[in-house]
Formats: sequence, structure tokens, C-alpha cells
Amino acid sequence: MIHEIAVDLRAALIAQGCPIPVVDGPETTDTAAWSRERIVVEHGDADAFDPPWSQNNGISRRRMTRRMACKVKVYAQSALAGALFFEHRRRCDHILDLVLVALSGITYLRKGHQAFLPDGGGYFDPPDLEDSKLRGGCAYELRFTFDRAIQEQTWDGDHAPTAEITGDSGGVSIAAQNARYVKTNGSAEEPF
Repeated sequence: MIHEIAVDLRAALIAQGCPIPVVDGPETTDTAAWSRERIVVEHGDADAFDPPWSQNNGISRRRMTRRMACKVKVYAQSALAGALFFEHRRRCDHILDLVLVALSGITYLRKGHQAFLPDGGGYFDPPDLEDSKLRGGCAYELRFTFDRAIQEQTWDGDHAPTAEITGDSGGVSIAAQNARYVKTNGSAEEPF
């Protein structure tokens, strides 16, 4: 799901004219210089679990809600020649604002089935640049959770089968939902 969040985030930022790339994390190498602006989306440190957030309708088989821990790291660098630290930080704040609004909008793109809940965040120095005397950029880490429904399903990802029994024309018809074929009065019909 983290990859899908990153894809949705990138699309929302492009729509706002933001040129900063969004990357799936964790990154394969540590930051060695401030020269590459980016937004990194990755798993957080600890998930939490809650009961399902809505009444079980008998079809979806929701068992619980996973509050998936996520992190977004924003690496920013002002394009101004000889930029001071506050100018790097101002650019980082602007990017962060765009990210926060985009992440809250992703909830609506996903039809409200997930909730974006910021837990906190703060500025940090990348480990490889902590000893550097030159502050050539700014980095911020946002911690948040994204709710994800955990449903009863098979290994292949199919949900538990359901059936509807009707008797409109004197006979009994059984239509299996979430199945490959519909059986009506004992004969197989085309897949739906």
C-alpha cells in the first residue's frame, strides 16, 4: 500500500505544479549531499490495530483496521544562490504543506475507506551530513498512519463467497458473488 500512496501523492503534487520527485523508500543509499531534492515515502516504525471502523455488512467480512505507520521525508534545497538556512527551511515548509494537503486528499480518492492521521514530525539532519559545517539544505520527517481494512480473504485475495437466493418465477436461483461463474437453475452461465 505504501507504493500506491506514493503514486497517488506524486499525481496530486504534479496537479499542483510541484516538480519534486516522490520516491519509494527506504532509499538504498544514505544522503551524501544536499543536491537532490526529493520526497521519500516509506513504512514507519510501529503499526496499531483497532476494531473495524464501520458495522460489518455481512459481505465485506472486515475483521479489524490496521493503522499502518508511514513516514514521509522531505529533502529541500533553495535554488537561490548563496541561500541561507532559513531559505532552505522555507522551501521545505512549502513542500511539506503541499504534501500534507495531498495526503489528506488521498483519503477522498480512496473513497473514504482510509484515514490519514498525522502523528507528528520534525526537522532532522541526515546522518551522513550531521558533521557538515555547511547547511546546504533542509530535511523534515512527517510521521503518520493510514487506516487499512483487514478483511477475510483467501490466499489468492478472493473474498469469502456469498450467495443470493431468490424465487421470483417459482424456481430458485442462486447467484454466487465474488465467484467466476453464475449458476442459475443448475446451468453454468457466462462469467460476470
